[in-house]
Amino acid sequence: MAMAMNKELQTHLGERSFLATGQEWEKAEAFNSPVGFKVISCNKLRSVLDVLRETNLDIVFSDADNVFKSDPFLPSLSLGSMIRSGKYEYIYGRKIEPGGQKIQNLNPEVYHQEPIKANTGFYYVAGGRKQNIVQRIFEVSVEWCDRRPSLDDQENFWDGLVATRNKKSTEKGYVACFRHCDNDKCQDVNESMVLNYCDMSPWEYILGCFSTESALKEPRMVSYHATHVFGWPAKKGKLQNVKLWANCDESEITGVKVTTSTPSTSTSTPLPTSTNVVSSTGAESAGETTQLVPGENGDSLTVRLRRHAGLYKDKSYAPELKNVLLLTASNSGYLEMLTNWECFATRLELDWMVMAMNKELQTHLGERSFLATGQEWEKAEAFNSPVGFKVISCNKLRSVLDVMRETNLDIVFSDADNVFKSDPFLPSLSLGSMIRSGKYEYIYGRKIEPGGQKIQNLNPEVYHQEPIKANTGFYYVAGGRKQNIVQRIFEVSVEWCDRRPSLDDQENFWDGLVATRNKKSTEKGYVACFRHCDNDKCQGVNESMVLNYCDMSPWEYILGCFSTESALKEPRMVSYHATHVFGWPAKKGKLQNVKLWANCDESEITGVKVTTSTPSTSTSTPLPTSTNVVSSTGAESAGETTQLVPGENGDSLTVRLRRHAGLYKDKSYAPELKNVLLLTASNSGYLEMLTNWECFATRLELDWMVMAMNKELQTHLGERSFLATGQEWEKAEAFNSPVGFKVISCNKLRSVLDVMRETNLDIVFSDADNVFKSDPFLPSLSLGSMIRSGKYEYIYGRKIEPGGQKIQNLNPEVYHQEPIKANTGFYYVAGGRKQNIVQRIFEISVEWCDRRPSLDDQENFWDGLVATRNKKSTEKGYVACFRHCDSDKCQGVNESMVLNYCDMSPWEYILGCFSTESALKEPRMVSYHATHVFGWPAKKGKLQNVKLWANCDESEITGVKVTTSTPSTSTSTPLPTSTNVVSSTGAESAGETTQLVPGENGDSLTVRLRRHAGLYKDKSYAPELKNVLLLTASNSGYLEMLTNWECFATRLGLDWMVMAMNKELQTHLGERSFLATGQEWEKAEAFNSPVGFKVISCNKLRSVLDVMRETNLDIVFSDADNVFKSDPFLPSLSLGSMIRSGKYEYIYGRKIEPGGQKIQNLNPEVYHQEPIKANTGFYYVAGGRKQNIVQRIFEISVEWCDRRPSLDDQENFWDGLVATRNKKSTEKGYVACFRHCDSDKCQGVNESMVLNYCDMSPWEYILGCFSTESALKEPRMVSYHATHVFGWPAKKGKLQNVKLWANCDESEITGVSATSASLG
Repeated sequence: MAMAMNKELQTHLGERSFLATGQEWEKAEAFNSPVGFKVISCNKLRSVLDVLRETNLDIVFSDADNVFKSDPFLPSLSLGSMIRSGKYEYIYGRKIEPGGQKIQNLNPEVYHQEPIKANTGFYYVAGGRKQNIVQRIFEVSVEWCDRRPSLDDQENFWDGLVATRNKKSTEKGYVACFRHCDNDKCQDVNESMVLNYCDMSPWEYILGCFSTESALKEPRMVSYHATHVFGWPAKKGKLQNVKLWANCDESEITGVKVTTSTPSTSTSTPLPTSTNVVSSTGAESAGETTQLVPGENGDSLTVRLRRHAGLYKDKSYAPELKNVLLLTASNSGYLEMLTNWECFATRLELDWMVMAMNKELQTHLGERSFLATGQEWEKAEAFNSPVGFKVISCNKLRSVLDVMRETNLDIVFSDADNVFKSDPFLPSLSLGSMIRSGKYEYIYGRKIEPGGQKIQNLNPEVYHQEPIKANTGFYYVAGGRKQNIVQRIFEVSVEWCDRRPSLDDQENFWDGLVATRNKKSTEKGYVACFRHCDNDKCQGVNESMVLNYCDMSPWEYILGCFSTESALKEPRMVSYHATHVFGWPAKKGKLQNVKLWANCDESEITGVKVTTSTPSTSTSTPLPTSTNVVSSTGAESAGETTQLVPGENGDSLTVRLRRHAGLYKDKSYAPELKNVLLLTASNSGYLEMLTNWECFATRLELDWMVMAMNKELQTHLGERSFLATGQEWEKAEAFNSPVGFKVISCNKLRSVLDVMRETNLDIVFSDADNVFKSDPFLPSLSLGSMIRSGKYEYIYGRKIEPGGQKIQNLNPEVYHQEPIKANTGFYYVAGGRKQNIVQRIFEISVEWCDRRPSLDDQENFWDGLVATRNKKSTEKGYVACFRHCDSDKCQGVNESMVLNYCDMSPWEYILGCFSTESALKEPRMVSYHATHVFGWPAKKGKLQNVKLWANCDESEITGVKVTTSTPSTSTSTPLPTSTNVVSSTGAESAGETTQLVPGENGDSLTVRLRRHAGLYKDKSYAPELKNVLLLTASNSGYLEMLTNWECFATRLGLDWMVMAMNKELQTHLGERSFLATGQEWEKAEAFNSPVGFKVISCNKLRSVLDVMRETNLDIVFSDADNVFKSDPFLPSLSLGSMIRSGKYEYIYGRKIEPGGQKIQNLNPEVYHQEPIKANTGFYYVAGGRKQNIVQRIFEISVEWCDRRPSLDDQENFWDGLVATRNKKSTEKGYVACFRHCDSDKCQGVNESMVLNYCDMSPWEYILGCFSTESALKEPRMVSYHATHVFGWPAKKGKLQNVKLWANCDESEITGVSATSASLG
């Protein structure tokens, strides 16, 4: 955002600007001009202070003459690293005198010395924490500006800071301690009273005291600040000298063409070119010397390179790889090879850029390409051809170097003949794991000679040996850190290319690297140490001077020296590099041999149909099929043998499977589960059962794919399904039917195996009669927790006999016992790691299915697993060890040879052996599996009994109205209601008893509640709070108060739902509300009114309880008279910090009497004392964990409300809690221990039986017992709760006094202008 110093500029810039605080000034002013310069510079401080006060945002301020050459916020840079550390409240640039110095001569010892004066033209300030200190520092600087108007912001800020630094504790504005750059000055001082500040690197962020010539030569330069000259023309000259003057116009910024003036002919600064880019052969006939240039659409190349970074099309898929760019290279003569590479990359949903070796190709490819650095060459060249091959190969190095220089991105480079069979960047693979570790600056593929070898014969001992030569056709380089070393290695390789044009990139890169490895410390380009693959060679060497490099697995990323036959048999193969042959036709032959030639055209890559040529009839390689997929029964009448095939829209099945991975429709909801795919299975005869399963999954906003057991169903379901592997079967089959049941059940195993082989995804498989009541993947549940732990390759549900048992009678000791048999109708399998073991287990189960077609998947899977468990090391398919549920059985065994498996909780995921009556009474139930009956009608009956039959149709799943049949009148199961929801007063006149119901748009309430969870409108803002829902409550009579609350919440970007206490309000508010549980009440009620106040207040408890039961969400509840001045959930605040810690099940505000006190007089010793009573108008409750305890506390409060209708929620909740706190272990509803605020009271008690609760800061979240005058003076105030008065007009008065009455209407909340009268 731009602080506009005058109204004319603010009007011109529009939305991206605001009018600065202070006196307007429209003239450009030279440094130290008599008046204007000081007015402008001090207004910058005033404006920053006002933004800090208003938003609690952290701020980076940059003068407009401080221009960024590359991304200044990368985590590898000093500023980016320090901001991310969260350790510093102020980060600044040094002030260095006089001008004209060389940056290379700057004494390193000045860095991190505490200054008297420093620069204020580029700095970071932490507005989101320690606001009392941070804002005070800026207030002091503004006071100094007002007292000394003849001095600028720099003088006033730093003189003010130094004066504050020297204050005594008795003086106003005292700050206890100033800690500079991690010195040990402030030991024993309370951290909340310390200002931490430090300087950013002057070699990265270069000040204008350093000459432009020396700055240009500084490889670390990220920005240049054109200081030490007078007037903007002189500043422009300095920026032109350092190549940081763009000659662009505003159309590049806004995307809107400027038609009133002639735009500059140049819209972007080109990337720098390597030195001597023309090969010394001088062969100009191949094309002119070129440099990297921007795209024709006006975007600079840097912008386009950054846009394609992240490795995947979906930028939320692997956010940890957001700064990694995938590059390949080609020229026109190699286009067919490039197209093949791009087709496979497209199917894997990768994102990339192409280095075009000639202009014709760059024009053809357009936005996804750029013209490579160096001499153009358009002909395809065989390996080692006299000139062209060397020109092309060395240009690849030049281009990678220039991209790193310009963008500071990490790069993965792949030759176009190195084709990906499956995702090469999974964290389970060597390359993906090493990139994510952040330990290596260079990761490469080994060079292995001679050709024709078998990959299976490769000696494992060569892996991770330090090489003399290696491959340069597929590698990773960390362009975002240690740039001086990394770029120097590539500069050396380019220099060797220029000196030895008769040799290719591989020879020159590795000869240059080895030569650099052998340099002495006195030689130019010296690198202190080269550490290969975590060896201990560089101990004691400064890590910033070490190059870490290592080789990726040659069994995963297979080189062409290995025969195609052996590669095809290698289960670990992820890519094949068609080397060791001459010319692209021979390379094509090798890729065809390993089934990595796509026969596709560019329409698959671009999504635009190619009309000038006939596209290939085959657009996708089908997934491999299991061996012997036809059951030995030979019952062909059921349908033909099939295999997994791509969708009709041209997307490969792999792409569609990956698109549905992540478990949730919203892919940002649980990014840690992004590689987990939910599968179910059905055939046409079982469609009604499938539809029911899908309806419940839809309401929970899950995402999935269906294995269709016959073609008819696959055609019907379309994109969300695929044809299962094996023999087709269209009839619904009862358990243990003679043939069909076994065919279907074993096909499920075959299909899961094929999906794992093709995608390396983890899989959760659920039968369609295993229906989810609530989200089964929450981290608070056994399955969700175990998946996230990454410890288990297989998680299953127990098999328990006989049927008709009560779940409450299940012996807890059976949980986690190692089984002989278990259920295969609901399980998780880790397809993304230990593929050799995991896939082998499923291959064995398929083999058993083929040998024993008269038995189902469950019998064959578990008999096969038990047989494998008992194998000896000399037998085929041996697995070294099976570890069950963290037993200590496999100590000393290599972890890569261990299968870890464990059972999920049978009380959460309930099997049909347990009666439906007992399941309904089990508060932990998340799903019910309708087993132990024959035929789908009987299964339907069981699901109806447990209220898991939806009576919905496919329109709820697809969002498309079904017109050929009458949909069910009921589209959603309402949330359960609390017991005895009608108050015992019997006052029916206020409205009928209600329960939580779905929205009119067909979305279930559960879906809407989940949609609003996350606390913020922007769901990417605080992903750690994604399972927290903000609720408030109101009725029609209280609408004005609610509107005020919502206006402030809107301004803070919050998201919430309203519990509407009457139908009229719920109808009025629409999608953002739901009808509260209990008796309707539409009148506003003063505190303690005879009936209404108690009805409303207890209904709030009922509704919170029901929302927790239905969603397992954590909840923050706020009364509508508790208004937020600033963001209440910042991690720097007590509530935000405690929620994020995950330590507390309940966080509340204290109850303090009497009214009219001053907040400043509150005794700090009351904070964190265990209370008898506290406030229930603003609290957090963890609905997503320890549900049995948390829900019980609220159930008790509702019971107390029902028994004591003359008392409100606060009295009933806390009296109930205190009574529960005092219960004995023999009493119903006993909770083993209540731990208050980290006390040591519950030592030795099982944590699952402990309720942790604590109070938020009363100085941040201020209660109405404190006067509005004292609250206004409290710098820590985040919210004010207008309590201790009667009636909403009096509450409004208090909120007006603390400047928390918005005078807004609903149009600010909804974005829709209000055209009719409001309610009430």
